[in-house]
Amino acid sequence: MNPPSQARNAPAQDALELRVLSGLHHQASCLAEDGAVLGSDPDCDVVLADTGLGARAARLRIGPQGWDLAPDQEPPAGQAEPATPFNQPMPLGPVWVTVARRADPWLAGPIAANDGDAGASAVIAATATAPAASAPAAPEAAPREPAPPPPGPPPRRRANATAGPSCWAWPPSC
Repeated sequence: MNPPSQARNAPAQDALELRVLSGLHHQASCLAEDGAVLGSDPDCDVVLADTGLGARAARLRIGPQGWDLAPDQEPPAGQAEPATPFNQPMPLGPVWVTVARRADPWLAGPIAANDGDAGASAVIAATATAPAASAPAAPEAAPREPAPPPPGPPPRRRANATAGPSCWAWPPSC
């Protein structure tokens, strides 16, 4: 069991939440707890099922001024305070996550998760395109209707059986 964290004891509007900005769990959030283990293992505190994410990918560290992700195997003692500012995206394998106050606006997710070309530019782009704090929340998109089935083959032309005797000469002499 994790020790009580500062996030658990904070007032509701100041409570910190872990936000998933890309991947299978895009737009999911939960209470951010210092020391929580993130990964694909069902025994993790936060389970993310994206392909390419390690079983115990990282341990969440929360400090008074920021947050970060540390390898789960690292001993927690003797490390510097987390320096990533709150609401700043960070890659976790193929997924982008952030820790933010509940009242903070959601950032637009990076275009490509953790690929070499998207790295810092995706973080900068996500920060630059963040919605204004006074902007109303976007309504949830309505579920998509399934596409109609593809059209079948064209109907076959049938010979007219009621036209009388077959007469193919011109002018008709029948």
